[in-house]
Amino acid sequence: MTVIYLASDIDFVPYSDPMRYNRNIESVVRIKPHPNAKFHDHNFNSPTYENFLRDNIGSYAQ
Repeated sequence: MTVIYLASDIDFVPYSDPMRYNRNIESVVRIKPHPNAKFHDHNFNSPTYENFLRDNIGSYAQ
């Protein structure tokens, strides 16, 4: 199983630990923020992640 980390382009939390971010950079998928996303855009239930999850969750749920 492959691990991926989803991060909005306006989510600054991944940068709070730059060593970990850089160590796992190959697993990070940056996503353009949704127009209705909050300033922080870190919550998993953010509209930013809806399309990605809907389009890709099936391949990870098997």
